[in-house]
Amino acid sequence: MSAGRLRLRTATALVVLGAPLALAACSPAQAGAAAVVGPTRITETSLNTDATQVNAERATLHVQPVPGSALLPVLLQRRVDNTLVAGAAARLGVVVTPGQVDRFIAQYGGLATLQRQLAQQDATSTQAGAWVAPGRVNETVEVYLLEQGIGAKLAPGASSTVQGTATYAALQAEAHAVGVAVSPRYGTWSAKTLTIGPTPNDLSADAATLGLPAVPAG
Repeated sequence: MSAGRLRLRTATALVVLGAPLALAACSPAQAGAAAVVGPTRITETSLNTDATQVNAERATLHVQPVPGSALLPVLLQRRVDNTLVAGAAARLGVVVTPGQVDRFIAQYGGLATLQRQLAQQDATSTQAGAWVAPGRVNETVEVYLLEQGIGAKLAPGASSTVQGTATYAALQAEAHAVGVAVSPRYGTWSAKTLTIGPTPNDLSADAATLGLPAVPAG
């Protein structure tokens, strides 16, 4: 995966702007878990809650619900990404304050506006949006800023491409250090690309390349 693609999925959702479907059974070792990243267990319950929030927000906007077969893998990819970024940032001493998160959100019209935009944006669109649950917008912004901080710390003064490559290497190292396991019902984990690939029955969705919108004028 290129550095450009890395910059990224974890911002995964800062893109301009049906109930989840059940998939197949997971392994007994991870019963109830969609994925495990080091000591962090990402539960199916929390993932389904995120999916419900996305579709509830879309309903208020009169936008079609996203089928679980497409939505859940995208949401899980983000949760895995977020956990790896947070772990790598902690190892490197990179910190983002609540004030930085609040200022970033204010640039995009405030929390309510960003919640609507990110829930509505479709990952299947040409802009490759990300279906962020309203309750995870702050987390998504924090992770994006942490990711920028990691790149700046590892490659100070370098181009965004070089910083993105350095960040990607740090996330690969983090994944190797802590270990990542994904339930087969959501796909197959690739340590090389840091992505959840399709299940044999092709139920998972590709976590597309994601980017940032321009800051609104005014």
